[in-house]
Amino acid sequence: NVITIGPYAFKDCSSITEFVIPDSVTTIDSYALQGTSITEITIPSNVTQMHTHNYYEDSRYSPLCGATKLKKVIFEERTDIPSYALQGCSQITEVVIPDGVTTIGRWAFRGCSSIEEIVLPEGVETIQYAAFHQCTGLKEIKLPESLITIEESAFNACTNLTNTDIPENVITIGPYAFKDCSSITE
Repeated sequence: NVITIGPYAFKDCSSITEFVIPDSVTTIDSYALQGTSITEITIPSNVTQMHTHNYYEDSRYSPLCGATKLKKVIFEERTDIPSYALQGCSQITEVVIPDGVTTIGRWAFRGCSSIEEIVLPEGVETIQYAAFHQCTGLKEIKLPESLITIEESAFNACTNLTNTDIPENVITIGPYAFKDCSSITE
């Protein structure tokens, strides 16, 4: 019957190597798994909030921040990747996004500097504000043909992104969408 895992709930529980989130959970607050030793985690589809609400957007961080051994995150079937889902999780190297996702939330992957490649499934229509901002390790991203909107700063400061094809269906590319993507050659 657990619906919320609070901020710092398992802080410094370094012996935790596996963590199963019950399907009943809808909210996981910032730094909930900080200091654990998990290496992979699956986020159930019912989880729609992955941060603490407060007055300063910049201080909203993923519950997975600080789980320094965490390398792989699997999102179960869903229609969106929640805003702030993995913000600030610089240690994560692999993310699995399921078919059926239509929206990548604002700041969802901001600062995920160890991710080199990400595959967005066909069906994604919107990449929200700063979704991949400062993903400095990102070298390649294949944008699906279903994509319609790339919002402001979506890929801002992805300094190792070398190329990307903009699908024909894209109607809107927001300001600064590819700002400071200094490695784009094509």
